[in-house]
Amino acid sequence: RAAGPCSRVGFCMDSLTQVAAKSSQGGGGEKKKKKLLELLLHETARYPGVVLLCCSSYDKYDAVVHALAPTLLAAMRAVVQFELPDEATRGRLWRMLLPPACAGLVDFDLLAKESHGFNVARIANAIYHAVAAAVLSDPDAATAAGKPLDLGMKRLQRAIQAEQEKGRGTRDALQRAMLC
Repeated sequence: RAAGPCSRVGFCMDSLTQVAAKSSQGGGGEKKKKKLLELLLHETARYPGVVLLCCSSYDKYDAVVHALAPTLLAAMRAVVQFELPDEATRGRLWRMLLPPACAGLVDFDLLAKESHGFNVARIANAIYHAVAAAVLSDPDAATAAGKPLDLGMKRLQRAIQAEQEKGRGTRDALQRAMLC
């Protein structure tokens, strides 16, 4: 195919993880799932530029490629795996994502250590869960102007544990799907 104006354009699809998770759950809609994967393969094959398919974990990528759409691997020209953030980087992510009012109230180094194996999305999810727990425990704080939510260490640590448990459940479900 001749290089056209789009040959230097990149296309990034970040929902490959969702395709894997939804497809491994079974149930109805198997035809729709198959059609979605066929459409994904067709469109990536005909796109003249670079196509990036992003997946948040190798387990989920593996489930899509080997159990759900083996032809996806054949269509790929390269698979690049990025390392998860190290402890220092996770500490910077916690500092960047938490509100500035938390700076003197939480131990960022401890959060970084306890969130081993987390990427930026999982850290953001843990923060979201901590905020939701704070709002549910004190609904008036969410509407009070100028009153910061209580995002103490215990609440953040519980959110980290919940995020770790969520990851274990997803990985186990995908592994079971691959064995079937």
